[in-house]
Amino acid sequence: MQTFKIKAIRFLIFIGIILILLSIGSYFVNPLRCEMDNVAFEGEVYFSGLLSEENDTVDVVILGNSQTFGLLSPMHLWQSHGTASYIAGKPGLRLSEEYYCLKTILKKQTPKLVILEVNNIFDAIGLLRETKHAIANTFGYYFPIIKYHSIWKKYVSEDKPKTRHHNGFSIRADVVPYEGGDYLTYTDELEQTDAITMHYFNKIIDLCRQNEIEVLLVYAPSPSTFSYKKHNTIQSYADTNNIPFVDMNILNDEIGINLQTDLLDGGEHVNVYGTLKMTAYLDNYLADNFSLPDRRQDERYAKWHERAADFMEELQGLSQ
Repeated sequence: MQTFKIKAIRFLIFIGIILILLSIGSYFVNPLRCEMDNVAFEGEVYFSGLLSEENDTVDVVILGNSQTFGLLSPMHLWQSHGTASYIAGKPGLRLSEEYYCLKTILKKQTPKLVILEVNNIFDAIGLLRETKHAIANTFGYYFPIIKYHSIWKKYVSEDKPKTRHHNGFSIRADVVPYEGGDYLTYTDELEQTDAITMHYFNKIIDLCRQNEIEVLLVYAPSPSTFSYKKHNTIQSYADTNNIPFVDMNILNDEIGINLQTDLLDGGEHVNVYGTLKMTAYLDNYLADNFSLPDRRQDERYAKWHERAADFMEELQGLSQ
């Protein structure tokens, strides 16, 4: 019995040492402490760009997978209503990682609205793989060194190109039309969802409510991935939880999306021309349904005026 107790104590000491070392290492690679927009991993440039913003300056956070990159133009929202918004999406973002991204953001920002692009709810990869992602994302949040252990290579590199984007929106003007035929076939059936995915989606909603943050669900135009079954699932969830939901797939005509000119890659993402149409719609929708502050006269946002000017100059270059 004495030998067992000694072994147990040694094991606990060993675990304690490991946790201390992980904590110390995590302190030096914590994205909240680093200038992550210069050294972030390629898929995290928008998320880390938001982390580099001055504390408590972002009122609207947009989260989701790659569909968020063309969901709206933050600089247009800034110019029209002084809305301080930022896209913090990531390609292939799992809901478990999205939850911890939001928890990280809330350490620096106090947004009044979180917009969730819902396409990734249906990116099923299987219960086992989803569970592995959830475990990895949980450990990565509490011990950032597990996720960012190789980031030192970017720190010591002399080449640190800064990704050019405008509060998470990059101008992408390629045009590849949708050729898949009618995708708006109505049904009243529901699309099945993954239990782990919905668990973390619920946690995101709960986290917003705990912090008195309003939520808006948006389904970006994506004819190659959309179905009415998916729409029905999100609409049912939104109705049950009293959350507003805007499905731009079934609002194509009202928004003015042209499947021949406004798509980037043949059906999954919109290009800049589609984004500008969606922005015009969402700009009015936000103004009509949410009380968001106008920050244009706030001295803390002087650089936002400069960003907007740079963005408009780049945008004008498309037509020249």
